[in-house]
Amino acid sequence: MDEPIDAWTHVTTLMHELEGMLLVIKEAAIPVLTAGEPDQAWRTRRFLRLADRMLEDLHALHLTSEGPNGA
Repeated sequence: MDEPIDAWTHVTTLMHELEGMLLVIKEAAIPVLTAGEPDQAWRTRRFLRLADRMLEDLHALHLTSEGPNGA
């Protein structure tokens, strides 16, 4: 019988997957920045800024095991 995956394990697994996907998207965006149309490049730069902020936040979450109340 399989043990059920607890909710926190599921969330952390998804966070790791999201981190990986953001890195893949960032790599794929490079050609758009260099050879894309100006509107495409602008949208891509905006997304990359968002992705960078998300990656920073994910990294901070991985470094701490404490919740917002220090628990």
